[in-house]
Amino acid sequence: MKLSGTMPDLTPAQITGFVAWAVSQAVAYGWLDTRYSQVVLSAASTVVVFGWTWADAHIRHGRAQALAANPQLSNGGK
Repeated sequence: MKLSGTMPDLTPAQITGFVAWAVSQAVAYGWLDTRYSQVVLSAASTVVVFGWTWADAHIRHGRAQALAANPQLSNGGK
């Protein structure tokens, strides 16, 4: 399988993470009654989304390294 083209600046995982964060913030501050519940949901969703975005960046970095040309092989192994 050959991958070609450039990677997008925004991936589906990043967009989904942002939408999930926005929805959780709306739920936290729109429907929850107690301040404690709002803070807990807000903080938890922020941590989860940052973790999700970091994981996506880590996977993209690994793919970029795997697809990069190996300098030792580019000159015929000499």
